[in-house]
Parts: sequence; structure tokens; C-alpha cells
Amino acid sequence: MYSPRIIATLVIRNGHHVQSLGFKHYLPVGSPAESAREYDRWGVDEIVLILTNDSGENARHIISSVADAIAVPLTVAGGIRTLWDAHNYLSWGADKVALNHVLVEQPDIATAVAHQFGSQCLVASVDVWRTGNKLFRYDHWLHSASSVELLDWIHQKIGAGAGEILLNFPQHDGMRIGMDSEAISQVVQDVGAPVIACGGIGTVQHAVDCLRTANPSGIAIGNVLAHFEQSILLFKEGIKTAGAEIRAAVKATYNSHRFDPRGCPEKLDDAKLDELLFHRIEPELI
Repeated sequence: MYSPRIIATLVIRNGHHVQSLGFKHYLPVGSPAESAREYDRWGVDEIVLILTNDSGENARHIISSVADAIAVPLTVAGGIRTLWDAHNYLSWGADKVALNHVLVEQPDIATAVAHQFGSQCLVASVDVWRTGNKLFRYDHWLHSASSVELLDWIHQKIGAGAGEILLNFPQHDGMRIGMDSEAISQVVQDVGAPVIACGGIGTVQHAVDCLRTANPSGIAIGNVLAHFEQSILLFKEGIKTAGAEIRAAVKATYNSHRFDPRGCPEKLDDAKLDELLFHRIEPELI
């Protein structure tokens, strides 16, 4: 049965969890470990940690503290240049490593990582750029689209040993305008590996639309989770209410609630709130 994952992405910059806007502007959120702990607590299926400029001892501290704070699988991206870097990330607590730009600089590194640690540990992270009806690999370092067609690039990385594909959409990143479901659907239908889609979610309906249209193995949500109390739980309840399949959440439910367009539960009426607030205790008869 189709049961997609809800994955929380944490962009890390200078040791802090931040909001990313177009991969260019960043707003502080807080501690990576505390954010990850709350996401795990409220029922996320996996967490992706994206290190933008932390390395060495800083990277070790961030990865190990997040890994210690959660029970769900952890994927770490950013700063991997060698097989030894991948080894360190996995030894510090990551379950999977995601490679992006290094796959361009060192085409053989995917095969080396997959051979050493297994394909299940290797995620090929790809930045996607749409030009009209065509999809290309976006070069984040050059801030421009390459001439490499997206599907050709993905097939190369799967052939090299990648066990999963993470699609990032810079044109949607932080915009909360919805996901590029058409592009995601093309990749899902064309490749055999699990596909995770990231970029553009601002409401529960955006998630529902992507799951219904594109059928990815999971959707990764970033910025909006930092502003939803009990956010994962609310997203899952909203997706279930809309009739889309999703993995079960945690203990609490919002089965009796109505949701507003943002996916937040609407206020209960005063009589219901009074009922929840007060519990009458009858006098004891002796």
C-alpha cells in the first residue's frame, strides 16, 4: 500500500537551525537538536539535516546531538567531499548521507560510498531547475542551471549506486507556493528508486496535491514546520482528512477538529472548551 513519508528538513548555518529562502537568505530558528527533538516527538517519519557551512568539530557536534535527540532515521547533507567524510557522518549518527555538488566534481564518489556502506546509505540530492517544459540540474554553487537534463543525471547516479533521490526546487524554496508536482511525477514515473520531493510547501493542501498527483515516496517540509505548533501531527491529520494516504502519526489526534486553509485546527466552541477545562467532582457521601 502506498504510504508516503513526511520528512522534516533542517537547514543548518553557523550551528543554528535557519529558514532558507531561495538558498540565498536565511532567518534564525533555533537549536538543531531541539528542533529535531520536537519534530520527532510530533510524529515525523524521517529528518534531513542540511549543513550549509559547518564542518569538522562543529559538524560532529551538530550531527551527534541531533542523532541523540531523535529515534527516526537521519539523513545528513552538506560538506561531504571524500569517502572519509561520509564515514564520519555515519559514525557520528547519520543513517544516510546525501551527496549533491560533489557528484559533479567527483563522479566516482557515489560508487565508492555505495560500495563501502551500501546503496541504502546513499542519497543523490539533485537541485532542479525548470525552463519552460524542460528540467535541468541546477548548479547551486554557480547559481545557474546547467545544460544537463534532469532525468539523464538521475539515471547516472542510480547507476552509480544511489539508493534514493532527493529533489530540491530552488525556484520554490521558501516561497510557500506549492510543489512542482508535474516535475516530481516525471521523475517518479521514470526512475525505480524512491523519490523524496522538497521545496514549496506552505499549507497542508500543497502536500495533499503533491501526494495525489505525483506519488513520491515522501515529501520533505522545511520552513513551515517552524511556525506550526505540533506541526507534523497537524499535517498528517490534515492529509488524512483530505483523503490522501499517510503514515500514522503519534498518540494525540485531531479527529474531531476542523482545519483552516493553512492546516491549523480551528477553535472549538466555548461549550466544548468549558467541558475540557472543568471536570465536576460530586461531593463524596460517607
